[in-house]
Amino acid sequence: MDGAQHAHEPSLVENGQAVMFTVVTAGREVKALITRTALEQYFWLGPDASEGRVLRIFADGRQRITAVTQRVALRSGATEVRLDAEEFAS
Repeated sequence: MDGAQHAHEPSLVENGQAVMFTVVTAGREVKALITRTALEQYFWLGPDASEGRVLRIFADGRQRITAVTQRVALRSGATEVRLDAEEFAS
């Protein structure tokens, strides 16, 4: 996960194909990324959505996205997490 900026605000990365963000879980900061595909399949993001729309959809789903990120990070012990659609299937 390489982002040009280290920020706590979500930002688009991978040519707009993912949103990078951070969460704190178990007292540690976890760098996370959710793919556009996951946002399209589980958060009603349209395939032709603008950058602003992607970030709004992320913000609307942030509570659920954060919960899944924390679950994955706790289970794996990872400090970097990539969320694809599969993580939301359960």
